Amino acid sequence: MENKEDLKKFYEGWATRQLESPDRDVALKWKAVNMAVLILRRLKSQKITHICEIGGAEGTVIKTLGDIVNATHKENYELSSVFCKVGKYLYPDVEFINTEFTGDDGIGCRDIIILSDVTEHVIDDLSFLDKVSQSCKYVVLKMPIEKCLISHQWVFSLLGRKIPVENQFGSKHHNGHLRGYTIRSALSTVSQSFDVLDYKISDVTYFYPSKRALLVKKCFGERITTYIFGGALFVLAKAK
Repeated sequence: MENKEDLKKFYEGWATRQLESPDRDVALKWKAVNMAVLILRRLKSQKITHICEIGGAEGTVIKTLGDIVNATHKENYELSSVFCKVGKYLYPDVEFINTEFTGDDGIGCRDIIILSDVTEHVIDDLSFLDKVSQSCKYVVLKMPIEKCLISHQWVFSLLGRKIPVENQFGSKHHNGHLRGYTIRSALSTVSQSFDVLDYKISDVTYFYPSKRALLVKKCFGERITTYIFGGALFVLAKAK
């Protein structure tokens, strides 16, 4: 989005549409479990008490992840009042803060900050992550891998077509994504402000199991499938 008001307006409408999706709860819990696995794998000897999510919608991710790692304090910064209203009803043990995360709230350093499909929406992802790094010990992210082979303009050109405007990264993208990531660029972005401890790649077959993608995965594995068709990257990193 071009400014904060446009961003808030977009997400109020987007939130209403998202809450109507029958697959939403399953998808959010899938994200939470994948992030929790990284935390349990690399931070199993540490006590996780205070976790925070930025842009956590109705709170399903932070609630699920928080219960898995036994966090006692869960807070969610969410711009959409629609999501906050629903979340307060669903998860009374999650604190919903209906405002932008600034990092200067006086709360101090959280154990973990969760960023689930967030960095692609902010204007300056590097500055945003730098700000986040000053407010936590660790960050756990889920980042969409959308810069893949089938999304390139030359593929569309071979088919005699142009990339639809709503699929082009920028203010008119149908999901509000200002940029796309490859696996390498996503890890590089996180590494500017954090030391990456662990990551997990998930290809598109987890939710869109096309015959082509499944065949490529069977023959060449998950990374190549993600390179061709896209997917998701889960990252655990420590603040520098």
